Order: sequence, then structure tokens, then C-alpha cells
Amino acid sequence: MLKIPIASTDPHFTQENEIFGHSFSLEFEWIERENFWLLHIFDNHQAPLALGLKIQVDWPLYVHYQDKGPVILMLIATELAATLDRQTLKQHFVLVAYEAI
Repeated sequence: MLKIPIASTDPHFTQENEIFGHSFSLEFEWIERENFWLLHIFDNHQAPLALGLKIQVDWPLYVHYQDKGPVILMLIATELAATLDRQTLKQHFVLVAYEAI
């Protein structure tokens, strides 16, 4: 399992990450009107892999299929009873990537 810290507290930001040998651009966007985060994922050529994924805690966000098998991205809380909102994403949550068997 690979932990991917959240890079910013801004309501819209992008971070580059190397995940099991593949480069990804992860774009986080806070939707104020609806009070939730969206995730957009791009490959190393900035081609979109997934757009508009509503972030939910403890549920798979995206499955990337590669040669060795699928890699799953998921957001988990770093503290018990943490609530996901605009201010808490960086402070109380971390993305994890793990290779599925």
C-alpha cells in the first residue's frame, strides 16, 4: 500500500504523483454549492483517465489497470470520526493506492 499525502488546502489544486511506476496528475476541486470534493485524474501526457469523480471516504475512487494487475485509489481518514469537507481534506485524510490481487 502506498500513502499519498494531500498537497494543498486550496479549493482547487493539482498534484503530481508517481504511483507504482506510473505518473499521474490528480486534480482536486471543491464544489461549494454541493459541499463535496471532485477528483480528476490524468496520465503523464495529461490525457484524462477519469473526470468528475465524487470523493467518498473508504470507497474505491478509481481502478487503474496495468501489466501487474489493477491499482485501486481510495481516500481514508487519518483520525477517527473525521468528516470530509473543504477544510479537512489535507488535515484529516490521505489517498492510498494498493495493488489488487
